[in-house]
Amino acid sequence: MSVGGATSAKEVSDRGLTLRFRAAGKYFAFSLTSVEAITGYAKLQEFTENAAPPNHEAFAGWLTYRGVQVPVFDLGLLFGNESTPLLLSSRIMLFTRLHDKTQRVGLLAADITDTRQERELEGAELLQPELILRDLLGENE
Repeated sequence: MSVGGATSAKEVSDRGLTLRFRAAGKYFAFSLTSVEAITGYAKLQEFTENAAPPNHEAFAGWLTYRGVQVPVFDLGLLFGNESTPLLLSSRIMLFTRLHDKTQRVGLLAADITDTRQERELEGAELLQPELILRDLLGENE
């Protein structure tokens, strides 16, 4: 199944570095330039006073990042109905929205351990984060 505007490794030219990760037992990748920051796995808050939780089953909780509450979604739940395990390599990738540079969203995944050239993804699907974020936040195109 192709998710989030995935591109197969065969269709990708050498456009730059990617961040490869595992979710639901499969490997995926994001262009490294699309990732604002990577944080270690943190204890997420279930509630925040300033915002209602997103209405999506993959919503994992709120992360306080630089004093701002950021919604975090579990890619294991999104791609395969299994929660991301708490591992030393589990990380939260932070993305800034394209249409609103003040809005951040976190995506939780396991085994974020390497960067690769796009031509070297070895079967990992290259994802477009903005398409995934729109789906998670219930936004229509």
